Amino acid sequence: AAVAAPMAAAAAAAAAAGEGTSVASEVEDEDVFTAQELRLEREVEQVLSELEATDAAVMALRAHLENATDDAERARTELAQLKGVAENWERAAAEGRRELAERQRRVEELLATLEGGGAGGGGGPGG
Repeated sequence: AAVAAPMAAAAAAAAAAGEGTSVASEVEDEDVFTAQELRLEREVEQVLSELEATDAAVMALRAHLENATDDAERARTELAQLKGVAENWERAAAEGRRELAERQRRVEELLATLEGGGAGGGGGPGG
């Protein structure tokens, strides 16, 4: 509607310039121009609606991207923590294996000592 007034004024000015047209022709030109004007106004409104919808879609996608970026950062942080936990478990498992190996060695030493001492000392069972 805001576009219609200047366009109608331009059409009226062109018609008033007199190019040898009749009054009936002027009325007909105004009707045609009004139809064109209404068509253009509908097209402009359609394009504006599409622009608003596109803008809303862009805003939604930006929010989605921001959420995905936050999720990815959280996942990176959690992954780093899990890697740290896994490294700690690996160190603890290696330490546990070393400790078990040391205990096994000590048990074998004690068995060797008992077996050696029992044969020469006579302090074995049933003796």
